[in-house]
Amino acid sequence: MSLKFNLNEIYNDELMTFKLPKDIADGKIEQFTIEDGLILEKFDITPKQNLILEHTVENEPLLSCSAFLEGGINYYNKQFKFDNHFKKDSLSFCAVNCEDGLSHYKKETRVKAFHLVITPLFIKKIFINESKDTQLDEIIDNLHCKPMFEIIINNIFDHETINGLRNIDNIPFDSNLKKIYIQSKVYDLVYKCLYKINANDTQQIKEEDKYYLEKVKEFILQNLNKDFSLPELSKIASTNENKLQKMFKIYFKQTVFEYILDCRMFYAKKLLQSSDYNINEISQKIGYKHQSNFTIAFTKRFGILPKDIRKTRTYYCF
Repeated sequence: MSLKFNLNEIYNDELMTFKLPKDIADGKIEQFTIEDGLILEKFDITPKQNLILEHTVENEPLLSCSAFLEGGINYYNKQFKFDNHFKKDSLSFCAVNCEDGLSHYKKETRVKAFHLVITPLFIKKIFINESKDTQLDEIIDNLHCKPMFEIIINNIFDHETINGLRNIDNIPFDSNLKKIYIQSKVYDLVYKCLYKINANDTQQIKEEDKYYLEKVKEFILQNLNKDFSLPELSKIASTNENKLQKMFKIYFKQTVFEYILDCRMFYAKKLLQSSDYNINEISQKIGYKHQSNFTIAFTKRFGILPKDIRKTRTYYCF
């Protein structure tokens, strides 16, 4: 027989703690706000009897990182029929927006763990000027459009991470210097998790595939006046159209045709700045049959008319 408590119901907003009755468990669960969109929860509890902590989340997209320094729990998600054992010295990184989970704590087994909650607000802030279409972007998009509970990373603990978490385990969050120290360790953990997710993007592509993707790139650069087609480019890449589009987006951080457009526009800009070709000739050199279509695309890309680029040219006399 296990006692069950809902974390939302035992949370004390003023003290930022989850209060369990003394006859149920020793220890406490504390919560610290690192910054907007980044919250750290510290679990240090020893149940006096078998205990179930229930956690519910509805329509709130979150990334969460759970690190267990001591003990472990059995976790079951009722909605997704997901069952997992989180054990000592393990770290799991999850994407969740719909949780009805039960964490099972064993009688007289001490559990020391950190749970880091990251909201898309924080993700958006740190990646605001980064390239899009990474695995992390896809995860965030999915969190906003469908019910989701997925473990993205599991068991990636290294000794440096373990030692960092152990160092902050006994430090109270009661002075500005201590806060800075704890924040630095939390940011280190966030960096390792988010970096590993995005680093997995290019690791998904084999060296042989990278070779063929570079061949596609070279073909595009040497034939900017051509009408490109996916079947043609797929033959050069020695793969099918769907796989080419997926690999190209991961490798170059753009779709095939976004890349082609960028190459055309930057080459046109270079010619406008350094050659004697007129605008119509330049538009034909990069594959536009009509100068007006080129002018529209160029202005949309750079926010300036091609003719105005030509006016800014500087001529040097020797």
